[in-house]
Amino acid sequence: MKRFIPGKYDKVILFFFVVFSLGSLYSLVFEEQFDEKKWHARPSKRYKIVDDIIDDEIFIGKSKQDVIEILGAPVDPITSEKDILNYKIGTPPSFKELKREELIIEFENNKAIKAFRVRME
Repeated sequence: MKRFIPGKYDKVILFFFVVFSLGSLYSLVFEEQFDEKKWHARPSKRYKIVDDIIDDEIFIGKSKQDVIEILGAPVDPITSEKDILNYKIGTPPSFKELKREELIIEFENNKAIKAFRVRME
């Protein structure tokens, strides 16, 4: 009976499997799915769910009124030529200096066209 000896390619495949598994675990532990109840219940922890809003384009195509009905009234209006809403999302943990972040949703013709996060100075 021949004994199986892992080859170079088997080790590479195993390595990528482990990296993929750890990446998946990381996203499950540190990132959360958007949930309207969580958004309103934990304003200082919104940074945990904002990536889901941005990556899944949850509000793209929605009207400004629809966004306000879901997320609530925006805070600290930013003066800009662009039509935007901004929401405080808390301060994510960091090894560097802590900076508050905000979710910015940009509108054109009353429809959301872009969502992104910014660090506030």
